[in-house]
Amino acid sequence: MSGLFESHFMDIVSFIEENGKVMPHKESGATASLSIGGFQIMHTSRYYPNTFD
Repeated sequence: MSGLFESHFMDIVSFIEENGKVMPHKESGATASLSIGGFQIMHTSRYYPNTFD
């Protein structure tokens, strides 16, 4: 992995929390994807243990 997505991950999370109808709490957070996207989000989210429950 190039690290490009990982370096912008929290920017994406912040954008979604600011512009979407979401509950910005760890207990309300989730990640989802299919196939290689699922691997990518699993790999990336482990670096942010205080963001997702």
